[in-house]
This record gives sequence, structure tokens and C-alpha cells, in this order.
Amino acid sequence: MIDLKVFLEKIDQKGEDSHPIILHFRDGSGLVVVFDGMGGAGSQQYELGGKQFSGAWFASRIMKAVVAAWFKQKKARKEPYDVIANLKDLEEVMNIVLKHTAKKLDTNESRLKSNLHKRFPTTLTGIYYEPNDSNGFRATAINAGDSRSYVLRPKEGLQQVSVDDLTGGGDAFQNLYGDSKISNCINADSGFQLNTYPFSVDSPVIFLSATDGCFDYVPFPAHWEYMVVDSLMDNNSLDAWQQDLTNRLREIASDDTALGLSAHGWKNFEELKKAFASRHVYLKETFISPMDDYEKRLQVVEEDKKGELLKERHSLRKQLWTIYGPGYEGLMKKPELNQA
Repeated sequence: MIDLKVFLEKIDQKGEDSHPIILHFRDGSGLVVVFDGMGGAGSQQYELGGKQFSGAWFASRIMKAVVAAWFKQKKARKEPYDVIANLKDLEEVMNIVLKHTAKKLDTNESRLKSNLHKRFPTTLTGIYYEPNDSNGFRATAINAGDSRSYVLRPKEGLQQVSVDDLTGGGDAFQNLYGDSKISNCINADSGFQLNTYPFSVDSPVIFLSATDGCFDYVPFPAHWEYMVVDSLMDNNSLDAWQQDLTNRLREIASDDTALGLSAHGWKNFEELKKAFASRHVYLKETFISPMDDYEKRLQVVEEDKKGELLKERHSLRKQLWTIYGPGYEGLMKKPELNQA
């Protein structure tokens, strides 16, 4: 397998995303997870080692440690253990740890709590996968919040496998222009749930999880896929790809970013790169170039004609979504609640 991580902080040592989790287990299963501490709802400051950090900063890091430890412990058992069927146990452990953290760090118990302000809030999204009997994987996307998990393949392209926990619903295209609130997130004050989305996928495949700093600042969902694939095409080693993708995200994102990626079924980087060459051309010709043409025209158009051109651009994006959207949403399902 080929693993890649991206972690960027807008403010050094104050970033509210945590480093991604990528784990591989001896039975061929694995895990990719990211966490995005919610700085708006969790902006309250707490002290650690004489320094101040937000509740969101604590939440993403503490939950990363809890999730990694839980999976490692369960997968180390000699007898088979169905981690997905027993995710309710993980939820309970997360709840216990968060409430203990709140009791230890939050000395002002009378502080006002509301739907807008929660103690130690974070998103979580990830994919747990294990090999099946047909040269592929049984997998489950795990989600709380608006970070996203995907699979990426040369023929099918980027496909979202988690569903955003948002009050307004909507697809990836609508959510670029909407302002929905998060309806479910990990926190110390109110109930939350880890929603699960099972799916099967053939090998070769890339499992990818990302916080919203990675995909929220592109003009169209295909630009996000193109960024990953174009960066792959532009580089000749895994290290170079990782650094280039990091730089590209740094240029566009106005938020912290975390990305974990694990590629399976390719022997080496060169084989992976070759596999996506045709997809790269398709994305550029079908989606990127037509939209880039409008951006160039907007830079030189007279001011009184700009409004009409903006309407044309939006119409083009809606038309292109009818081409890109069905594939992008081809694996998305309604959540399965954890009742175990």
C-alpha cells in the first residue's frame, strides 16, 4: 500500500484539526480517519502547560488518541472481533473521556451552554476496510460532522462514501453555496452518534478522508478530485506528491487541513501514477478547462456585463454537475445507526 498524510495549521501549534490516523492491521484490514475540531462552537480557551488552547484543539487530539487506541486494542485480540458491529462501545468510551476532560479542564461549570457553543466539539470521518473474497474490500465509512470520506479509482473517479451531518441536507454541489449547520458532532455536552455507511469496492482503490479545509475552497467538486490527481501527475515520488499537495492546499485553504490517503493494489508509485493518466485528461477536458475559461473571461469583462457572465458560469456548473454528480454520489447511502 501507499500512504500519504497532509496536515496544515493556519496558526502554528494552534490548529484545530489533528494529524490523520492511518493504521494497517495484520489481517489486511486498515483504518483512515481525520478529525476537525470545531473552532466556532468550541472556541472556549483552556490552559495546558501554561499555554491557552481552544476546546476544539483539545477535542480533535484527544479523540484521535482514543480512536487509535480503541482500534489497536480490538484488532490485537486473538479471537475475531467485529469492530463495526461494536462501534457503540467506542462511542461510550469517547463519551466517558470527553466528560472526564470537561470535568478536569473546565473549572467554570456554570458556563452557559447552547446549541451554538459546545465543550470539546470535533468532527470525525474515516474508513475502516478489510479484504473480501473477490480481490476487493468490505468497507465502512464512519462519520460525525461535515468532514468527508471517499474512494478514488481511475475509472470511477472520486466518490464520497460518507454523508454530511447537516441540517439542510443537500449534495456536494449545493453545499458549496449553502449555509447549513452541523446536526451531529462529537462533544462533551450533548448526545452524538457515529453514523456508518457500509460499501464494497474492488481493488485497486484509494481510501481518502479529509477535513473541510481540503474541499470547501474549490469552485466545483471536480476541482477537488483534480487537485489530488493533477498533483499526482506532476510528481515522480510519494514524498514529492505529498509536499506538492500540501503546498496546493496551503494556497487555497482559509482553514486548517488534514488529509489521510491509503492506496491499495498498485505495486509502486509509478504504477499508481500511470493508472490515473486517463482520468487526469478526462477531468481537465470535461470540467476544469471549461470552468477555467469562464474565470479568464470574468477577469477582463466589462463591469456592466459581469452579472450576466456570472449567471452563465453558474448555469455551466449546474450542467456539469449532471455529468459529474451521479458518479461522485454513486456509493453514497443513508446512515446506519449503531444500535449494538
